[in-house]
Amino acid sequence: MGIKELKTLKGIGETTAQKLIDRGYNTMTSIAVMRNDELAAILTWSKMKALETINDAKERSLTDAIRLFTIDEYKEEITDKIIRYHTGSNAVDAIIGGGISTNELTGLRGEYSTGKTQLCLSTAISCIAMGRKVAIIETEPGTLFQERIAEIASIRGVKINGNKDMFVIPAKYIASPNHQFLAYERIAMEIEKGMDIGLIIIDSFAPKFREFYPKREMFPARSQEIMRHIGYLQSLAANYNLAVLITNQVMGVPDTNKQKQTMKEEASDKAMVLGHVLKHSVQTWLALRFQSKTQQIWKATLFDSSHMPYGVAEFRITAAGVTDISGTKGKG
Repeated sequence: MGIKELKTLKGIGETTAQKLIDRGYNTMTSIAVMRNDELAAILTWSKMKALETINDAKERSLTDAIRLFTIDEYKEEITDKIIRYHTGSNAVDAIIGGGISTNELTGLRGEYSTGKTQLCLSTAISCIAMGRKVAIIETEPGTLFQERIAEIASIRGVKINGNKDMFVIPAKYIASPNHQFLAYERIAMEIEKGMDIGLIIIDSFAPKFREFYPKREMFPARSQEIMRHIGYLQSLAANYNLAVLITNQVMGVPDTNKQKQTMKEEASDKAMVLGHVLKHSVQTWLALRFQSKTQQIWKATLFDSSHMPYGVAEFRITAAGVTDISGTKGKG
């Protein structure tokens, strides 16, 4: 859509149309799904005037924006196009339906050293092996090492072009939840230019939310911001058939009864940071834990999924990344 078509919307002239296009809002649908405060801020309008324009865009774009599929059409349009990326462990793949799936968000929760980042890197190598690119958003410094990526790829026989296959937004650019959201938009900009990104990794999702919303009275605003992030990531996953893989931290639960409830809900006596808002917004959740120090065994528990039953798998972390207990090295 160009300026000419945007100008057909209520209240939009040539100058305002150009402002919207410059900010990436260049379709009727992109205007229709905006919040009125967002549009008002861009065009220095009142929220009421912005709402009138958004409602006009909704009326004009509804037929094209919302399509009614038969279940067979849905299978052809969505289900048949899903790609699954190997985690490095066949056992872990099995409990999540064959690997980390495109068209959805997958979350990894667990304590320090439970394999969250290692599973992300192993999956990234698999994505590259399948001919697609990977984008990583690092929210805490010191979690991503190029040498480790090269080691996993070399053992698996996957060649990585460091200038073309994997891209990183370093932690120094993620100073707040808003910066984190801008990182998603920066990746989306490259996708819209034609870059085939098959996997977005956010390692980890929670730190900036905890830093910027520390008090209980801030939790409603925090929840709203979390939903904005998740909604945008879900849109990217659906529109570009890519996978979004996030890691998340946990925290202690002092009350014994609450520990039991958390164990029942999340397969751990420690609760997920950011709570139910995040937990119920991600399609697939794996709880990771260090199972045996002597045998060097980790455990993944699928405790929440929109399409798979509760499941448990054991795995190892070796020079080849995440692997099966048998010792068979993971393949790209």
